[in-house]
Amino acid sequence: MQSSDPREPAGRGTTVNFGRYAGLGIQYALTVALLTGIGWWLDVKWGTTPWCLVVGAVLGSVAGFVNLVRAVPSSKPPRASE
Repeated sequence: MQSSDPREPAGRGTTVNFGRYAGLGIQYALTVALLTGIGWWLDVKWGTTPWCLVVGAVLGSVAGFVNLVRAVPSSKPPRASE
């Protein structure tokens, strides 16, 4: 993906995209880990092993995936107005 600005060094867009998508991957992993950890903590507190852990892991996965899908731009080109 080349930049339209001739003053911008070649390959900069690739680096920016890599950083953005790497950040999204870390955000996804942290969301899953955080909600799983909360579920584990609730299991220890309430003695409901492993139900809160499982619910936390599922909710973390779903929330992380939804956030990931919202953040990644659509691959479809924009529709031209008629």
